[in-house]
Amino acid sequence: ENDYFAAQTNHLKPLAASLYKDLLSHVKETDESVPYPYGPYLYYTRTVEGLSYRVYCRKKKGSDSEEVLLDMNELAKGKKHCDLGCFKVSPDHSILAYSLDENG
Repeated sequence: ENDYFAAQTNHLKPLAASLYKDLLSHVKETDESVPYPYGPYLYYTRTVEGLSYRVYCRKKKGSDSEEVLLDMNELAKGKKHCDLGCFKVSPDHSILAYSLDENG
């Protein structure tokens, strides 16, 4: 099936590449979510141009020093699929629990 589909749609590859490039021109690839307060920290995610996944971060309130909690780009290296399921910080902010789906 996949080979047949590829053969039947091969002529559309240049159009698909053009549409993808146009779509990316309208998307802000490097972006930061609105921080949400939780205890003494502000938690947020950010994306980096050219990378596929979010980076989960926090800052102490009143500080500019960023602490990366989870970089999904690093976790996804070498995997065909990587999706974050659960992301939970302990009440005392010392432990991070998360789950990953690597199968899809």
